[in-house]
Amino acid sequence: MRKSVLVSVVFAVLLVAADVFAQQEVLLVENWVKVGEERQVLNKDFESGLVRRYYVDPDQKNGVGSTLSVFYKDGSEELFWKGWNLYTEKARVALLYQREFVLQPIQMQTTRNMRTLKDLTDYLVAKLSESQNLYYRDNTFYLPSLGICLVADKELNRLKSAKDGLSVCYTMLFERYARPLD
Repeated sequence: MRKSVLVSVVFAVLLVAADVFAQQEVLLVENWVKVGEERQVLNKDFESGLVRRYYVDPDQKNGVGSTLSVFYKDGSEELFWKGWNLYTEKARVALLYQREFVLQPIQMQTTRNMRTLKDLTDYLVAKLSESQNLYYRDNTFYLPSLGICLVADKELNRLKSAKDGLSVCYTMLFERYARPLD
């Protein structure tokens, strides 16, 4: 497959949930106290990639939070994922879907590849090494895109298995200088 063809490396985060949470419970983790940041270029040619920011709740009620955004060469960013209580069984994430953050309860064991940006990139390296080296060579990424999916029911509030649910996905386009189009 030619490099010029936009290829999406998609990994699905298939989750099992016990509770249903309402949209108003989506916490604005990006307004908490920032305690760290990781940045990874995923397309060297376009100088674009992912930035993960870590936060703590100043009220100490909701644990640790983080956001995951796509960054571009022109300095713009697109926030598409946020989560909190990241290291407990009560962890929750929200994925941008149709311009809204869809809240889903999760179990951390099934999302261990998203705990840190390094975990995510290590996972991508392993996946890309299994199939081809076109998008990861010489310890450098050349990914044109990446998709992250949650599997939810039709009301987008309870996670299901892939065969019984609706795939709620966000695709990051790295071969662009500006934000992805809706």
